[in-house]
Amino acid sequence: MSSIFDIFDNVNGPSLGGALPHMHAARDAKQSAMRASSQADRAMERSLEAEFEVERLRLVTQAMWEFLKDQTDVTDSDLEARIQEIDLRDGKNDGKLDRQIAVCGQCHRKTGVRAHRLCFYCGSKLDKQHIVER
Repeated sequence: MSSIFDIFDNVNGPSLGGALPHMHAARDAKQSAMRASSQADRAMERSLEAEFEVERLRLVTQAMWEFLKDQTDVTDSDLEARIQEIDLRDGKNDGKLDRQIAVCGQCHRKTGVRAHRLCFYCGSKLDKQHIVER
């Protein structure tokens, strides 16, 4: 009984029998590299979209701040102080609006606020603590 390698050995020209496994490895490596490149392209696209969104949010935030400042007596210093106050609500001065511990309105237990906004203990819906939360 002959193997696939024997068939290649009987073809005119140089024998491919020993080279075939290396050819498969090279093809697999090329396919793997193509997948990695495609994943990198998608990651870059998502990164650029996120960067655009952040810049858009910065623009909108600045416009909203200027409207507020023009129509009230609130100053830049007042805004900075409020940003600092809100940042420290989670106990960390890190420039982020982190998740907070919430008290469930139903079971009155302290529970961590997560994206799904449900009480860990009883499953009741938790109220938003900030307008910018999902």
